[in-house]
Amino acid sequence: MIELIISFLIVLAILLVKKNTGLCILVFLLPFHSFLKDFISYNWGGGEIFSFWKEIAIFIYFVRVYQSSTLNKMFLRASFFFCLITFIYFIVGLFVDVKYSFIHLRDYIFPIILLIAVSSNKFSTKDISNITNSLVYSSALVSLFGFIEYTTPSIRSYLSNMKGLRTIVGGATDYYDSTWMIMGLQRMVSFFDNPNQLGAYLAIAICFIFFIGSKYCSYLRGTKRILIISLLSGALLFTFSRTAYALIVLILFFLYYSKTFWFKKRNVLTIIILVICFFGIMLLNEDVNYVITSTLNGDEASSADRTNNVSKGFEFIFNNALFGCGLGTSDARSDKLIFTAESAQINLLVEEGLFGFIALVQMYLTLSGKRISKMYQSKLPRAVLYSTFLCAFVSVTPFLYFYLYLAYISIGVEISKVRHIKERSNHIFNSVS
Repeated sequence: MIELIISFLIVLAILLVKKNTGLCILVFLLPFHSFLKDFISYNWGGGEIFSFWKEIAIFIYFVRVYQSSTLNKMFLRASFFFCLITFIYFIVGLFVDVKYSFIHLRDYIFPIILLIAVSSNKFSTKDISNITNSLVYSSALVSLFGFIEYTTPSIRSYLSNMKGLRTIVGGATDYYDSTWMIMGLQRMVSFFDNPNQLGAYLAIAICFIFFIGSKYCSYLRGTKRILIISLLSGALLFTFSRTAYALIVLILFFLYYSKTFWFKKRNVLTIIILVICFFGIMLLNEDVNYVITSTLNGDEASSADRTNNVSKGFEFIFNNALFGCGLGTSDARSDKLIFTAESAQINLLVEEGLFGFIALVQMYLTLSGKRISKMYQSKLPRAVLYSTFLCAFVSVTPFLYFYLYLAYISIGVEISKVRHIKERSNHIFNSVS
């Protein structure tokens, strides 16, 4: 009953406000979703109904955009093949596990619906500023709470108990989820289920604020931007999420390699300051230094096992699942689990086979191709999509909602703004002519 009331209030708030304000609510609440769901489940039971508030919000947003704007046909065409293949394997998955087939259909389709809706919408500079502000406030709260949680055993104990991840045997603490620890050291979790999720969220939040926020929010072009990004980067560092580190490095690489037009001196200065702070923390904090150097040396067990994990996944696929087994068959929570790996791409291949993987490659190549980059004068889609695609081979987090929704919103906002500026310029030119 409680989860129905909370879900109803969130959806009602989104319905009562303007569509872009509804998007701001979605952006703000995303990082708190997992915590709220677990809190509801821990205190009153349930939680599964509450899980769908964000998809209902996305559907409402899509319908509103459809009613007021022309949908981005290029993005529709680019995603059609992947959506078609996903629906086919959804039907196959229904014969294996109905529940998780529906869950994975949601996980694959709704990010695309959000991307199409955001890229088709018309945003004013104020709208983008409001979206950025929502992200700044929520990510700052997540980071601040992360530091409190990281340094306060009682809060960390409550969170792990609430999530059913902790037990005390003979006075010793045992975390069921091994990702909460690394080499015997704690990792920052904040409101998320595990540190890798927090890291992926902070990585894309930093990129959004750094590249989009600074273009449309005047207060994010100076010292405040450095302070905000430093706060988020500090929290990111203590997640010890190597995938999150790789996401930021790859996005920066693809933007710099592409000579994107907003890669300006102030951006380079911010990066230099953050790099100096990073090495400064490594020198001052022995735990950070220990984990980072052990990872680079290959001494850290989980990093060393990633290659083996992926190779076993490919071996299984080539021998047993070349053409896919249906949606939901790679979900570790399912009783009908066929195979799962710590790789979103491997799990996609298990569920949709080569057809689904080829369809995803086609969609990403189209959305990040030269035609779109030239048409919209933006290299951000290429940088985000390439980085997401590559990191998904060694982690599941780049395909999870908290990262993918925000990544697609960043692409959609950038594309939409440039698209409608060009449309307005053409309209003015035609009027004068």
